Amino acid sequence: MRETAGPCLASRAWAPALLVAAATGLVFARSVGLGFVVWDDEILLVTNPAFRGFGWAHLRWMTQSALLGHWVPVTWLSFALDHALWGPHAAGYHRTNVLLHAVNAGLVFVLAARLLRRATGWPDGVCRLGAFAAALLWGVHPTRVEAVSWLTGRRDVLSGFFLLLSVLAYVRATAPAARRRAWLIGALVAYALALGSKAVVMVLPVALVALEWYPLGGLRKHRRDGADRGPRRAWPRLVPFAAVAALAAVASYVTQGRGSGVRVLSVADWLGTLTGTLGIQLSKAVLPIGLSPLYEMPPRIDLGAPRYWVAALVAAAITVLVVGLRRRWPAGLVAWVWFLAFLAPVTAMAHAGPQLTADRYSYLPALGLSLLAGALVAVAVRAGRSGRAGALASTGIGLTVLLVLVALGALSWRQQGVWRDRGALWAHAVSVTPECVRCQVNLGAWLAEQGQLAEAIAHYDRALELDPRRVDLHTNVGLVLARMGQPGEAAARYEKVLARYPDRVAVRVSLAVALVSAHRLPEAVTRLEEAARFSSPATLVDFFERLTITQPTAAVPHLGLLQAYARIGDRLAAREAHEALAALHPALARASQR
Repeated sequence: MRETAGPCLASRAWAPALLVAAATGLVFARSVGLGFVVWDDEILLVTNPAFRGFGWAHLRWMTQSALLGHWVPVTWLSFALDHALWGPHAAGYHRTNVLLHAVNAGLVFVLAARLLRRATGWPDGVCRLGAFAAALLWGVHPTRVEAVSWLTGRRDVLSGFFLLLSVLAYVRATAPAARRRAWLIGALVAYALALGSKAVVMVLPVALVALEWYPLGGLRKHRRDGADRGPRRAWPRLVPFAAVAALAAVASYVTQGRGSGVRVLSVADWLGTLTGTLGIQLSKAVLPIGLSPLYEMPPRIDLGAPRYWVAALVAAAITVLVVGLRRRWPAGLVAWVWFLAFLAPVTAMAHAGPQLTADRYSYLPALGLSLLAGALVAVAVRAGRSGRAGALASTGIGLTVLLVLVALGALSWRQQGVWRDRGALWAHAVSVTPECVRCQVNLGAWLAEQGQLAEAIAHYDRALELDPRRVDLHTNVGLVLARMGQPGEAAARYEKVLARYPDRVAVRVSLAVALVSAHRLPEAVTRLEEAARFSSPATLVDFFERLTITQPTAAVPHLGLLQAYARIGDRLAAREAHEALAALHPALARASQR
């Protein structure tokens, strides 16, 4: 006996899916005009020639690389294809991101329609409306912008594409009279490709278990519609996914540790990360304003702060609600499990990166919430289909959903402009998350590059106010002050760094340069010579030899080389270094002999 296929399930479902994809692509069309952002894009794509080709050397690099802590060979292949098609132009890469996300939105429609049909058996029109709302609510939501408009977010849109294909194939494999083995193999292949795009999809088996419980029914004892149900069939088809996920988890931990510095959080910090992430993700899902490219991990997590305990209470209340209503409202529990499962990898005790959470982390977790919202729209429409009052209610619901979608699309369009360039990105970040230390520093660095030196110092100093432990930022301020012709003030900043980190030779060199500019030559000689107290003479010889090669006309590196040679007793080399110094700065050469 075959399952009846209405428009939600058969080929006609692809027409509204294409409409969803087109609408989503239109909302994100602004991203095509964006460039590369110096926030990983430059490291991954601009200055990295290793992925630009399909030769053996390129392919070997793609399969072995863990650049920035991610093993993503499939994502690298997609970037290689972009380079082959578009060359070094950012617009081509952005077109691919937008296309993938638009296709993903269409796939969400198909998935939502099929799950609604399996869960309810409702008329096709109701299924279609609910799926349409779910797909667009997910597709045009502003928290999708980071994954789409930031080229580094390719990992999210590409893994999402393969994950959706995997889930669709899995759902098809559980349908009656389906070619189950072929569909399951297809689902596993798509899952492997998703893992090769981004390892965060390793939690898919948990989501599949939830779907097997409802609406697929494979983990329930009864058989309602002749589908492939029963625990004896469900668990064997889930095991291969769990095995592949376990391998991916190990690979992810190894590569993250090698590429981006995984650290194990304390219990308190982990609880803060978990509750802080839940708070941000839930609040931004409901009210997507004030989105930031960096929700920074705070220097110290205070679990007594409202942002943590309020989030914990809300999450606990939702959990109690959906568990308590699991028999009457199983969809609520499944959506919540899906949400938590896909957030689990980025809220683990093994943490990497400066972020507490990120908008891109919502790409997959939001699927469950969006499908639930679409189902609620379908419920409301179906309930209002009787009589004139029902028709008016349905019209009101439709208009409300339309207004919400238009508002979300407008917010997404505006948010894409934030990713225009580094200056726009960090100016926006500082405006919405002024407590973010790294945001202040990054904006200060950009302003310094643009010659806006006083403004750069203001942001560096603000960062120091937020986190006084960042003593190294005094070096940044010192460099800007030196450019402003204030060497004395610059020297004072360098002294603050050396008071905390006296072994930093580069800072000591900058101090000596500032002192020379302030005509405090004997002091410059003395302060540079103190480097020998913290580094071996051989290390200093190597350091200053390299520095004189990169800065052949700068006097201070030659002074340091002279002092280092004198320390190891190489008189001939010291004499040559002194002659080179005398040719560049006679007064400093004389001061070095006193």
